[in-house]
Amino acid sequence: MQCGSIGWSGGATLGYAQAVKGSKRVIAFIGDGSFQVRHEEELKEEIETAVGSKQACLCFIEVIVHKDDTSKELPEWGSRVCSASSRPPNPQ
Repeated sequence: MQCGSIGWSGGATLGYAQAVKGSKRVIAFIGDGSFQVRHEEELKEEIETAVGSKQACLCFIEVIVHKDDTSKELPEWGSRVCSASSRPPNPQ
């Protein structure tokens, strides 16, 4: 299940960034709740800093959104994942 993968993306991004050092800027948008900028203007400023003066640095930008700021499909998908996770495995 996808919920079992929470937390791997930060470390994976750091590893990838080290592997491509000097040739690319690695940017990850992580939506697992591990990292959560309150206003759009703040986000724009932080991104400009990350790709500008801090380009050679590891940058974390915390974006805070309302807990209900989601598509209608996401809670439906979550409900299906929950149902699938709570039933016994299929003995195929």
